[in-house]
Amino acid sequence: MEMNKFIGLMIATSVILSGLPAVASEVTGGLSTGLGTSISGTVVVAPTASPVSGSYTAAQSVTLSASGALSIRYTTDGTEPSCSIGTTYGSAIAVPASVTIKAIACFAGNYPSSVSTFGYTITIPLVTPPGGGGGGGGGGGSTPDTTAPTNTSVVINSGAATTESVSVSLTLAASDTSAIQMMISNTLSFSGLSWEPYAITKAWTLTEGLGVKTVYVKFKDASDNTSVVVTDTISLVAPVAPLALGSGVSGGLQRVLGAKVTSTNEAQLDQIVLEAMAIRRVGVENILALSGAPRNEAKEKAGYDKYVKTLLKGLATLPTEEQNDLTNFIVYGTPLTKSLGAGERAGVLGSYKAAFGKLPTTQTEWEDAIKISIGRWPTERSPKKEAAALVEFKKIYKREAVMTNRNDNAAITIMAYGLRTAKRNKASENAASKIFKAVYKHAPLSASDWDIVRAIAYSGAKR
Repeated sequence: MEMNKFIGLMIATSVILSGLPAVASEVTGGLSTGLGTSISGTVVVAPTASPVSGSYTAAQSVTLSASGALSIRYTTDGTEPSCSIGTTYGSAIAVPASVTIKAIACFAGNYPSSVSTFGYTITIPLVTPPGGGGGGGGGGGSTPDTTAPTNTSVVINSGAATTESVSVSLTLAASDTSAIQMMISNTLSFSGLSWEPYAITKAWTLTEGLGVKTVYVKFKDASDNTSVVVTDTISLVAPVAPLALGSGVSGGLQRVLGAKVTSTNEAQLDQIVLEAMAIRRVGVENILALSGAPRNEAKEKAGYDKYVKTLLKGLATLPTEEQNDLTNFIVYGTPLTKSLGAGERAGVLGSYKAAFGKLPTTQTEWEDAIKISIGRWPTERSPKKEAAALVEFKKIYKREAVMTNRNDNAAITIMAYGLRTAKRNKASENAASKIFKAVYKHAPLSASDWDIVRAIAYSGAKR
């Protein structure tokens, strides 16, 4: 009887979901933007290569892989591959000489990953015949130096995780004392760059645009032996100084206040960055300007007492400013999250805490919280939560999740990160709650429980 009831609920949910329009995927290292009535998407990963990029003293056989991809295309002539341009990868690529391989992974619906670039420098050592170069005394020939500089490294800003400026300082090292030159680049290709004298420190300029930046360095000795390429990364984040309001509004915040929120991927990502910048430790004034609401200190106190105190349980004490950020986000919201309501925004932070074991405090963490609010994959990943979601999926659907199936993929992602949908369907959520009760024998209580309910309601996954 209980199973018949469960099946009936599954059918009811399928009927409800069948009336929801499909959402076109717009994936940036994660789930789709999820701007329609349901959330869908594909786990998109860029290709990886083995062996990794670097300098080698023998020809290499390079294999490419990308989990879940239907195909991989690559080029070796410097051009950008796409899902219709380039050689289709089928077997290991022979690399007998220096070359740069660019590869792209193609997923269901011909959806492409980002392009991966792998650079290989092949230097075959010269071998001197024994006893060569005799001359008058018949002495043995000298053995050429074929050892490249080793134990090489580059560190950006003394190992800092983030920077607010494109101007950074590099600390460089090579244990081979014969290293006399180095080459530094913001791209793996080192295109158009020249060797320069080796130094242990170097002022450097990163590329523009917020996000993770990578610096690539290689070293060379007097015998032209080139080391493997070493790298370090740092995240370029927006300044956290208070944003000017009123007539002196900054250009970035003016765009938030004066422009409509758009559904295009690029504009929405820009909006996410600006809203996170306004939330993070810059005072309540900017949140008020974003939300268009007057300040209500009574609501702030009530929001802190009702939601923030609960969210803080089990975590190390946060500075007052960061607790205020949580309160302001819950009480006032932002243009992208305003439709959720205070309780649901608190739920988003609960889902974030369940996924990552912390609450957002940095610029990039607040961007992830906003992404969860609007159905986008967060930048940070939680392998533990994704693995747990796979277990729950099997418990609900009585089968393994097929990650190349967009509906299964969406279910796992919603369970793991608690992604919200832009338009709620109460009937579908009610049916999903009943299914949850049938499976787990209790009503949904925790943030993770409700994430499972949302996955059942909106993913479209079926038994």
